[in-house]
Amino acid sequence: MPDFRVIDGDRPRSWKFERAVQTFERLAVELVRSLVRQDQNPAPSIQLFLDFVSLAGECDEPPFDIIETALKRLRDRLEQASRREFDAEDLRISEAGMRHVAAILASDEFARARTSKASSDLHKLIESWLLAHEERTRENGHSYLRRLTSDADRRSRARKELDKWRNDRASKQGSETATDAAKRKPRLATAKKRKKPTPPKDIIL
Repeated sequence: MPDFRVIDGDRPRSWKFERAVQTFERLAVELVRSLVRQDQNPAPSIQLFLDFVSLAGECDEPPFDIIETALKRLRDRLEQASRREFDAEDLRISEAGMRHVAAILASDEFARARTSKASSDLHKLIESWLLAHEERTRENGHSYLRRLTSDADRRSRARKELDKWRNDRASKQGSETATDAAKRKPRLATAKKRKKPTPPKDIIL
C-alpha cells in the first residue's frame, strides 16, 4: 500500500495535514484580500474557513502545528521575494502598509500609539523610496521628482485616481448609512406603536 505522507523536516506528515496547511494559507491570503476588496463578498473566506475546520478536525496533528506551518511558509515566501532587488523595496513599503492597517484595525489600549508609529514608519519608507529613485536618476543626468511633478498627464491621472477613490469611499459610506437607516426604521415604527404606560389613577403626578 502506498504511503501518502508528506515529509516536513524530520517528521512524516499526513496528506490531510498538507491539505489543511494549504487551506489555511489560502484563507490567510483571502482575508488580506477581503480587507481591500470593494465587493465585500465574504463567501470565499467563509468557505475556506469551513474547509480548514473540517480538514483540521480530520488530522492527527493539533491545529497549532497546522497554523504554525502555514504561517512559516507564508513568511518564507516573503523572505524569498525580499531577496530580489526590485521586489525588496516594494515589499518593505507593502509590509509597512500592512503593519499600519493592522494597527488601525486593533482595538486595544495601545492601538493608537502603534498606529502613530506605523504611520510614521510608512511615511519614512516612502520618502526613502522617492529619494533613492531621485539619486539614481540624477546619476544619469535626470531628475525623477522633476519629471514626476512636471508631467501634466501623470498629474491628471493621479488626480483622477484620487477622485475616484474618494467617490468610491463616499458612495460606500453612503450606502452603509442608508442600510443602517433602513434597519432602524422598523425599530422606530415598533417603538411608536408601543403605548406609554399609564400610571394608576390613585397616583397623582
